[in-house]
Amino acid sequence: MRNGIRFFAAPAALMIALSLPLDATAHGGKRGFGPGGPAMLFDEADADRDGKLTRAEFDAWRAQHFAAVDQDGDGKLTGEELVAAADRRRAAARIKRHDADGDGTLSMEEMAPRTGRMFSRLDRDEDGVVTRDELSRHGKHGKHGKHGKHGKRGDGRRCHR
Repeated sequence: MRNGIRFFAAPAALMIALSLPLDATAHGGKRGFGPGGPAMLFDEADADRDGKLTRAEFDAWRAQHFAAVDQDGDGKLTGEELVAAADRRRAAARIKRHDADGDGTLSMEEMAPRTGRMFSRLDRDEDGVVTRDELSRHGKHGKHGKHGKHGKRGDGRRCHR
């Protein structure tokens, strides 16, 4: 079974690397086929802007994205190169999401709400301090379990159960 997973993992990673913009800012923070995704990707790949995407334009667009991920230029993507490309996308998306003043960087003040929520999740008994025991019992789903307090996600919306 593990060999089968490995057999499909590399092509899947390649497809993801070639089908997504290199960073979230390339398409106004939208990646893949989310809101605006296919249309934005189409606009980028349509080199002559004639409203039609030829196979040659698609192949050129794909080659451009492959080359940008292939940092050493050897014509092959390593796991490290794929991880680096994904890390760049995540970092750009995080900056876009939390950059309140729009300067392209994250200050300590802009990150404060996130770190405050993190402390609250670690403080299981809500006494204002985190003990080693609370930290070791924290687990991967936090104080209120996988679906949050009262069956809600971290953003307050209801979870599907």
